[in-house]
Amino acid sequence: MRGINKVILLGNVVFPADPEKYPAAGYVRFDLAVTSATLDGGEVINQIPCLASGKLAEVINQFATEGRSIYLEGKLRPFKDILVVEIDTLQLLQVSA
Repeated sequence: MRGINKVILLGNVVFPADPEKYPAAGYVRFDLAVTSATLDGGEVINQIPCLASGKLAEVINQFATEGRSIYLEGKLRPFKDILVVEIDTLQLLQVSA
């Protein structure tokens, strides 16, 4: 049986993409903060590592500043020694103040 590898996230950019970190690779990595409810009624904030390439990487480099709200869809995949969300589609939701 084949599994489904689909991720949908809505959150805020925590660590903006650093294009200088991987200059020739054609991709950027950044973290997205998402809030989850706990069983006791509280909230916990998780930082999810995300990876984009090609045109999406260019858009993220230009517009994804810290605190910017983003909706994204993608899939989980290993990158270096961590599991990241590889972005397929992206929507920038607000201009940060």
